[in-house]
Amino acid sequence: MPEYCFFKKGKHTVALKKSDEQRAFQLTEQGYEKQFEEVIAANEKQALGKRKSISITSWQALLLCR
Repeated sequence: MPEYCFFKKGKHTVALKKSDEQRAFQLTEQGYEKQFEEVIAANEKQALGKRKSISITSWQALLLCR
């Protein structure tokens, strides 16, 4: 399965195969910012679902540390 990274602009997030350097450049030129999360998934939709799960877990961890 391919590795995905994420780009965000406002509330819009795009999952992109990590190997797609040309599209990553285009998104950056359009004002998207590369996010730090990376996941392995079968497709873009699954990658976005995994990212959402990571984000929820991260917030839960932050709340538990308080």
